[in-house]
Amino acid sequence: MKTNFGIKVKSLREKYGITMEDVANGTGISRSTISRWEHGHSIPNSFRTIRLLADFFHVPLHYFHDEEDILQDSPLLRSLMERVERLEKLLQVDAHNGQDKP
Repeated sequence: MKTNFGIKVKSLREKYGITMEDVANGTGISRSTISRWEHGHSIPNSFRTIRLLADFFHVPLHYFHDEEDILQDSPLLRSLMERVERLEKLLQVDAHNGQDKP
């Protein structure tokens, strides 16, 4: 069964026209791990891995945040993701407010 996470990784990869090997080389995550995600056999189990992918694909961290298949088994990871999302929102508001100043 494919996970939403795996579908998103494959979708991003296809969007940029890159291979699993390209993602592996750019992130340090093994090609076999990426394949297991895309085929629904596993999901990341660390915040660091999700951050690596978000940075590599130039998407906000919360792009993966709504994926219950990643967060359901990890209260610590869920808490960290919620904090990061709040911080990203605050930074967006701060940046917007800063643009309005003379």
